[in-house]
Amino acid sequence: MSWINRQIELNFEWLGNFTFNHPKRVLLCILLLLAAVLSQLPHLTIDTSPEGMLHPNDPVRLEYNEFRDQFGTDEIILIAVEVPEELNKEFLAKFSVFQNEIEQKVPYLKDVTSLFNARSTRGENNTLIVEEYLNDARSNNGEIAERIRSASNDPLYRNQYISENGRWLSLVLETDALLEPVKSLENAEFDTPNVEPVSRYLSPKQNSEIVKIVSEIINVYQAPDFRIAYTGNPVILEIFNQETMKNMLITCGGATVILVVSLILFFRRLSGVLLPICIVQLSVLTTLGLMACFGMPFTMSTNTLVPFLYAVGIGDAIHILAIFYRQYEMTENKQDAVIYALKHSGPPVFLTSLTTAGGLISFVFAERFDIAQMGICVATGVMLALFFTVVLLPSVLALFPIQLHVGNKKTSKATNHMLEVVSDFACAYPKQILLSAIAVFLLAFIPISSLYFSNDTLSLFEEDAKIRKDTMLVDRELGGAGVVEVIVDTHEENGLYDPLILQTIDDSIQQVVQYTKSNYPNTVIESGISITDILRETHRALHDNDQAYYRLPAQREAIAQELLLFENSGSDDLERVVDSKFSMARISMKIPYADGVIYYPLLREIEAIFKSTFTKALKATGAEKIDISLTGGMALVGTSIPRTLHSMGTSYVIAFIIVTLLMVLLIGNVKIGLLSMFPNVLPIAMVLGFMGATSTPLDMTTVMIGSIAIGVVVDDTLHFMHTYRRFYFELGDSKRAVKETFYTSGRAMLITSIILCGCFSSNMLGTLANVDRFGFFLALTVALALIGDFLVSPALVILFTKSHQPNKEPSAKKEL
Repeated sequence: MSWINRQIELNFEWLGNFTFNHPKRVLLCILLLLAAVLSQLPHLTIDTSPEGMLHPNDPVRLEYNEFRDQFGTDEIILIAVEVPEELNKEFLAKFSVFQNEIEQKVPYLKDVTSLFNARSTRGENNTLIVEEYLNDARSNNGEIAERIRSASNDPLYRNQYISENGRWLSLVLETDALLEPVKSLENAEFDTPNVEPVSRYLSPKQNSEIVKIVSEIINVYQAPDFRIAYTGNPVILEIFNQETMKNMLITCGGATVILVVSLILFFRRLSGVLLPICIVQLSVLTTLGLMACFGMPFTMSTNTLVPFLYAVGIGDAIHILAIFYRQYEMTENKQDAVIYALKHSGPPVFLTSLTTAGGLISFVFAERFDIAQMGICVATGVMLALFFTVVLLPSVLALFPIQLHVGNKKTSKATNHMLEVVSDFACAYPKQILLSAIAVFLLAFIPISSLYFSNDTLSLFEEDAKIRKDTMLVDRELGGAGVVEVIVDTHEENGLYDPLILQTIDDSIQQVVQYTKSNYPNTVIESGISITDILRETHRALHDNDQAYYRLPAQREAIAQELLLFENSGSDDLERVVDSKFSMARISMKIPYADGVIYYPLLREIEAIFKSTFTKALKATGAEKIDISLTGGMALVGTSIPRTLHSMGTSYVIAFIIVTLLMVLLIGNVKIGLLSMFPNVLPIAMVLGFMGATSTPLDMTTVMIGSIAIGVVVDDTLHFMHTYRRFYFELGDSKRAVKETFYTSGRAMLITSIILCGCFSSNMLGTLANVDRFGFFLALTVALALIGDFLVSPALVILFTKSHQPNKEPSAKKEL
C-alpha cells in the first residue's frame, strides 16, 4: 500500500471515532448548515435563454446588451389567428377585443401590432399622415374585409401581419428589453451607491409571467371558429423551462422508487433504505440551495443534476453500509463496525469522489457559461454526497439503534457463484479478453466518425406537443417567428442620409433572400425591415401616393427632409430601426425555426453578404469603412454551437488527463494507474460508436456524456484496483488477488452499477428527448463499464503484474 493510502485510512479511522463519539454535535452543526442553505431554495431560478449560455463578459453577449440598450428586444411572441372563409363582423369584433385584452392585461409589453394598428403612411393635401392601417375603416366591416385581403399582396404586411394566402392574421407582441431606462455609467455609479445592482433586462421569471398571461387569454378565446396558434422564443423557452422542471420532478421520483426497490432487495432492512435515500436527498437539496445562494440558475445543462447526484451519492452510501452491516453482524459491536467501514471503504469512496469531481471540473474551462456552471455545481454536489456519507451517516448510525439482521443467504450465494464464474473466466483467458477489447475499441471509431451535432429544441418535445405544432404552423404560414438582426454602423452622424448606404442595405437584403431560397429552402428569409421601408413609404406618400414613387429618394437632402417629416408625423417607428444620430441602422429579417446547427453557417454567410456588398459599393466611392455585425437571440444560438463543440472536445481531454493523474496518484503505481484507464475509455468509445451507428445526434446534453461518464465509470475501476492492490501485496499472486477482489469488492461494484443504471434510466421517464437520450446512453455506459471492470481489468493486472513474496499483513477477507 502506498503511503498516501495509509494516511487516508488513518484519517478515516480518526473520523469514524470522532463522529461516533460526538454524534449530537455533528448533527447539530449539519442541521444549522442545512437550515441556512435550504432556506435559499425558493430563490432558485431557471434560465435557458440564449444569452445565459455565454459568459457575462463575452464580447458577443456584451454586443447583444448594447443592441438591447439601443433598439430594445428582438424577442417577439407571434400569435396567429385563422381567418374564416368568409370574413364577418363577429370575427373582426372578436379579434379586436382579443387584441385589446392582450394590450391591457399582459405586462412588460412594448408594443402589440396587427393589421388593425399596423403603420400606414399616406399623403393628403400635401400633408404626410402616418396612421393605423384600418383606422379609417373600423366602422365599415366590408371595407375592413377588403383591406385585409389586399394586405396579403403588400410586401409591408405580407407574412408580417397576414399570411400570403390570407388565411391567417397575426398579432406581434414585442416585449420590453429593459425594466428601467438605461442610465449613464456615471449616474449608475453615484445615484445609488448602497444598492446592489440588479439586471436591467427582462428576467426568466418576468418572461414566464408574460407567457403565462398570454396563454390564459388565448385559452379563453380559443374556439373552433377562432383557432389560435402562438410561438416565439419567449414561448418556447418558457414551455421548455416548464418541461425541464416537470422532468426533474419525474426523474427525481423515478430515481427514488428505483433506489428504494434496489435497496430493499440488497439490504433487506429499513435503515439500509432510509439512510442512503436521506444522503442523496440532502446532497441534491443542498446543491440546489447553494446554486440559489450564488445566483446560479437551473439551466439546460444542469437538468441532469438530480439523477446524477442520486446515482453518485447512493454509491458512496452503499459501499460504507455494505461493510458496516457485514462487520456488525460478525462482531455485534457498532462502534468497531463503523470505524472499520470507514477505514476499509472510506479511502476508495473518497478517491472515487475525487475522480468523479475531477471529470466534472473539466467543464469549468468551457466557453459555454452554463456548461462551466454545471461543472461547478455537479462537482460540488459530488463532494457534498461524500461529506454526508462519511460525516452524517456514521453519526446517525451511532445515535439510532440498528437491528442485527442475517441477510438473504440464498441471494448472496447466487451472487457469489456468479462472481466466481466471472473471475474464473477472466483469470483463464486474459489474452483473449484483452485482444477482443482492443479490437472492439478500434472498431468503435468507424461509426464514431458518423456522429453529428444537433441543437433543435423543438425536436426535444413530443411530436404532438402544441408548441411544436404551433411553431411549424407559424413557420409555414407566416415565415417564422425568429429574427436575424443586422447592425450597419456608419460611425458618422447622419451617415444614414447617404443614398448609397441606403441602397446598399436594400441590395444586401435582396441578396440574402435569394441566397436562402437557393441554399436553405426550409429556412427562407422572405424580406427585411429597415429604415428603407419607412423612406419608400414616405417618398410615395409625398408624391400623391403614386406607387411609381415607392422607391428611395436619390438625393441626400430629400432623405433628410423626408425622415424629418416622418419624425414629426407622430410615429415612433424610426426609433426601432435607427439610433438618434442616424449613424446606425437596424435590419430585422424574419426566419423560420430550424436546428441551431444551421444558424451558425447561415448567419456567417449573411454577415459575409452584407460586408461584401458594402465593400463593393463603398470602394467605388472611396467612402469610409462601415461596420457590419449580427446580433440577437438567433446569433447567440448560432455562436453557442461551435463553442459547445470546442468546449466538449477540450473537456474530454482535460477530464481524461485529470482522472488519469488521479488514478496514478491514488493507486500508487504508474503502470497500473495508466493501464486502468483502458477499461474506462472503452465503454465511452462503444457508446459513442453506437450513437454514430444508430444516427443518434449529439445535442447540448448528450455531448457531455464522455466527460461525465469517465468520472463515473472510473469509480468501480478504482474500487477494483484499490482492493486488488491490497490482496496482491498480501498474497503475491495476481490471479489469487483477482479472485479475492471479486469476493470482497465485486458484490458492491455489481450493486452500485445496477443502481447507477437504474438512476440514470429514470431520465427516460420524462418527456424531453435530450434528457431521455442522456439517461439511456449514460446507463448503457455504466453497464458496459461494469463488464469492462469484471473482464478487462483482471486481464490487464494478470498480464502486466508479476508474482512476488507475500507480506504478512492480515487479509481483508479474514478481517471481514
